[in-house]
Amino acid sequence: MASAVNFFELSQLAEASYVDFSNPDVSPKDALINGKFSSIQADLFLADWQVVTGGHQPNTESGYSSTLFKNTDGSYVLAFRGTEGVLSDDFLTPVIPEYPLAGHLFLVFSKNQRIN
Repeated sequence: MASAVNFFELSQLAEASYVDFSNPDVSPKDALINGKFSSIQADLFLADWQVVTGGHQPNTESGYSSTLFKNTDGSYVLAFRGTEGVLSDDFLTPVIPEYPLAGHLFLVFSKNQRIN
């Protein structure tokens, strides 16, 4: 059963999934602060989590973005944030009416192949 600590960590990861980690000149801490983390929150988050090198997919034209995080215990979390822009169920339905989320699944598969 998930604990309050697990939910807290997952909520931090969900919030961090909206942060743009794509600029190599911006430290992860500054990226988190730019993404609305406080300095203390950023320090606490980075004490346990890091962005895997090459594991951040910045916002694409379709609005897709994801980040692969690694915990100090060696576990990984691949966080997907909500899409923005033109990608929506209404956008994908005409392409594949039976599978409106097929475009998302393709992007997830592509991301997995790129990481591996």
